[in-house]
Amino acid sequence: AINNIVKHSNASRIDINFSFSGQSYILEIHDNGTEIKNDRKSGQGLRNIQMRADRIGSDVEIVSNGGFTVRATGSIK
Repeated sequence: AINNIVKHSNASRIDINFSFSGQSYILEIHDNGTEIKNDRKSGQGLRNIQMRADRIGSDVEIVSNGGFTVRATGSIK
C-alpha cells in the first residue's frame, strides 16, 4: 500500500494506524492522494494487496474517499 501511495497517489500525507487486542488486529493506511485513474495499463497494485491479505488470512477493504484507505483485519492463530 505504501509503495502504491509513493508511486501513484500524489499524496502529501499518509496516516498509518495499527491496533492489536488479544488475538485480533486492525491495520489502516490512509492517504490524501488522488483517486484511481481508470486509464492505467497494469493496475496490479490493488490486486496484489488483496492476494497478499488472502495468503495470511486477513480481510482487506480498499476504499477511495478523498484519497485511499486500506484496512486489513484479522486474527492471530
